[in-house]
Amino acid sequence: MRLLARAAAGADLDAVVGTRLAAALERRLAFIDRRETDAFRWVHGEADELPGIHVDVYGAAASLRYDGAGARAFYRGLPERLVGAAATRGLAIDTVVERRRRGGGAGQDDAEATRAVLGRLVAGEIEVRENGLRFGVDLAHGQKGGLFLDQRDNRALVRTLAAGRRVLNLFGYTGGFSVYAAAGGARETVTVDVAAPAIAAARRNFARNGLPVERARFVAGDAFAFLE
Repeated sequence: MRLLARAAAGADLDAVVGTRLAAALERRLAFIDRRETDAFRWVHGEADELPGIHVDVYGAAASLRYDGAGARAFYRGLPERLVGAAATRGLAIDTVVERRRRGGGAGQDDAEATRAVLGRLVAGEIEVRENGLRFGVDLAHGQKGGLFLDQRDNRALVRTLAAGRRVLNLFGYTGGFSVYAAAGGARETVTVDVAAPAIAAARRNFARNGLPVERARFVAGDAFAFLE
């Protein structure tokens, strides 16, 4: 069971949802320089008193995730609500995509399918900014959109610690921590991920930030085997 609010019969729960969407966005933007960062987590489910949903912003696109069919049925018209709430703060959202778990067998628990529920799903990567660094994200195919947005502060911390160091990034995905380390003056970075497309994306992220690839190593392989 999910509790949204204790309210009398006939209470306007749509208004409650709208108020909380606006409040969540206000909290996020209070900590973001929009000239430097246009990708961030907008709604953190229960933490923002909006149980059952998570919303990430990637430039002009929002990525929406419901916890299940119940939340999807309850939050009627949510894509349009997101666009409207964003517009009140000067954010232009023209695409909302929904990420769903694929049904099915073993080994498919984390597999997701993405479809546009408002606007058009862009094929290939779109470029976003995080703390002044540029990243490509693939909303159609990338895990978590291609950038784990809840790690923004940790990536920023790595940048402050990396100068002159050798940095190993295991399960590195598209190289977010490696990019920050290189931007912070790391002597060498090594990015390891079993997915060859993710490693290719990490290379592109280095290139789009003008970082020296001669001091970067990209390994498409199993992290545990690499350690051995």
